[in-house]
Amino acid sequence: MLPGPDDVAERDSRRRARRWTWALAGFAVVVIGALSWYGRQSEAEAPTAPKAFCVAANAYERELERQGQRYEVDVDRQIVRVEAMVATAPPAIRPEATRFLTALEAFRDAPDDATRARLQDAPRTKRAIDEVNRYWNQGCGVFDREGL
Repeated sequence: MLPGPDDVAERDSRRRARRWTWALAGFAVVVIGALSWYGRQSEAEAPTAPKAFCVAANAYERELERQGQRYEVDVDRQIVRVEAMVATAPPAIRPEATRFLTALEAFRDAPDDATRARLQDAPRTKRAIDEVNRYWNQGCGVFDREGL
């Protein structure tokens, strides 16, 4: 006949399980609290863009949407919108906005499609466009407004 369960061993095992459960629950609370605090810190560090820059960037975005709906590319109209962005850009983003404008003007003045493709694929141009876009999204509250 096999021996029955050992009451002392079972009691000790349950006690250890309870301790581990409480320890893991406490650890989870600490981790969630730390992540929450970090998230609030990141929100506080997000840039706040001037209203004039936000208006200019929104106008550029609307122009791109309009051109996309009509299957047209009017670089001159885009340049006008980007010039407004550069004129209203805060110092933190002005160099990137200027680089974006310069690249767009060079694209317009390019003699052929190969040159245009090379200008579009330039890493510095892509980085400048990404930085301006990121600043617009974060500084103008684009995602907050659209409820994503």
